[in-house]
Order: sequence, then C-alpha cells, then structure tokens
Amino acid sequence: MTTYTANNQRIQFFINCSTKYSAKEIKEAKIQRLKQLEDDLGRQNILLNELFPSKQYLVLEQIIYWINKNNGICKFGTDKLIQSIHDNIDVSVSVRTVRNAIKALKATNQFIVTRLQSNRCNNGKYVIVDMKHANFKEILKEVFLLSEEKIAHQFAHQKTEKNDDKPLVQQQSTDINQSSNLTNFKTSNINNNIYKAVQQEIEEDALKNNTREYVSKFAVNDYQLKFYDLIDMMPFPIQIMDKKSVLALRIGSDATAKTFVKAKDLIMHMALRIKEGYTYDNVVAAFTKGLHNAVQYKSVKTLIAPKSKAVPVFAHYNWLKS
Repeated sequence: MTTYTANNQRIQFFINCSTKYSAKEIKEAKIQRLKQLEDDLGRQNILLNELFPSKQYLVLEQIIYWINKNNGICKFGTDKLIQSIHDNIDVSVSVRTVRNAIKALKATNQFIVTRLQSNRCNNGKYVIVDMKHANFKEILKEVFLLSEEKIAHQFAHQKTEKNDDKPLVQQQSTDINQSSNLTNFKTSNINNNIYKAVQQEIEEDALKNNTREYVSKFAVNDYQLKFYDLIDMMPFPIQIMDKKSVLALRIGSDATAKTFVKAKDLIMHMALRIKEGYTYDNVVAAFTKGLHNAVQYKSVKTLIAPKSKAVPVFAHYNWLKS
C-alpha cells in the first residue's frame, strides 16, 4: 500500500486558497456526505452505525465536517478532535474511540489517512483526504505533489469529480441521487471485506498481544472485557488460552448480558470437548459460528398453566346428609 506524507505548509496553503463556504453550507455538505457514505456501505450490506458504533460516529461526523470545511482535506490532533466534540455537544470521547473510528474510516477505502510530516518525525497529527471529493485530484497534485501519471496509476479505480464550477452542496447532492438508485447486494456482514479488513488487522495483533490491556484498547463493550476475565481465570486448554483476547473481541461490540451467558456456556462446552480429545481446526472460527447460532436460536418459552377456577361451594355439599 502506498504511504503518503503531507507537509503542513502545503496543506495550509491549499486550505487558505480554497473557496470559503458558510457554516450552513458546510453543515449541509457534511450531512450529504454522511448519507452518501451510508448508501455506499449499504450496497455492501454494511450498516453505518455498526461500522462506527456509539461515540465513534461522533468522531466520524466531526472529521467529515472539517473535510468539507477545508474543501476535501483536514488535519488535526487527537486532543483537538476530542475537545471539539466536547465543546460542540458536551460529550467526552476517548483516545481509543478516536483511534478505532479512524481505523474504520480507513477501511472504507474512501479516504486517505496519513500523518502530518515534520522535520524530525510525525507529530501525531492526522491528515485525512476524501477520495470522493471534487478536489481530490487537485489535492493529490498540490499537497502530495503527485504527477498526472502517478495519479492515473495509483487511482485508476477512483473516479474524481470534474464539476469544479458547481457549489459544494450541489456536487455532493448529485452524487447521492445517482448512487441511491443502485440495488443493494444481499451479501452477509460476516463475509464483508470491510469488516474483515478491520477485524483481521486487530486480531492479528491480538494473537501477538494476548493481554487484557490489548482487549481494553479495542473493546467498546464491557462484556468483551468480562469475557476475557472469565477465560483468564479458568483452567481452559491451551488452544483456548492462546486466543483469549481474540475470543473476547469476537463476542461483539453489541454484546448483551444474554450474549455473555451464551458465550460463557459455549466456551465451557468447547473446553470440555477439547479435554475429551476433540480437536477444532480453528477454535476462533468454531466459537464465532457457535455463538452466532446460539444467539439466533429462540429458546422455548415456558408455558404458564392458567389459574384454576374457584370451585363453587355447592360442589362440596354432601347431598346425602339430611
């Protein structure tokens, strides 16, 4: 994958010399770009609020706003982003939430995510470019100093917009109207490439860093940490213990108490089978499939017998007694 470096002065020059829009226009453009992203993901049967759950969506909103404010590019530090969200809507987000949101943003393949170049090293600031923005090609030339040939070679799949004379909001609205008529694919979320890209990168690291700290870094649900603690305290076979961090993350960011109980029962069952001599080709895959089936399975409801009716007093009267 190509690595890009962006110089702060070039970015600032591009931003300063770009067309300025009102706050209302920028807000409208942000809404339309989020809708476009939602539609694009929807055609792959991905829900936007699943890829950017909870506070990660707030991070996405802020980044999209800055991108449209600066005509296709933005640069920021994590602290600045966190402070902006807090100032605007009085909500606190963590560094981990920002990191996970940017990882998901990168996985959509609609944005270039890189770091700001400095004389000594990168200074921790992110640089993000919208590949679907009308100014994308211009940004590649002026900020990243790419030639026409390099742009054509590296972004042959990317159709850059050419309606430079249209207002920002109008350009994005046209894109949305064109994309909204496409048919959604009926593919499974489990096999989706974007989910796999995010998940695979995290889980490969998790196998190397099989610790609670690593799970805490990426977990967005308390039940994921609780499940790690459960496995960690149990005398499970080595096949399970070696993958406890991945298993903990696999119960999902939307895990509930019900999910946790089913995951606990499943991992106990798998541990017993391994001790009895059964061999799983892939413990993580078997657990994931088993948990999915367990959550989908509807338990049989217990029938409650109707209350018996009160027996009339005359039914107990001894008619033989005079």
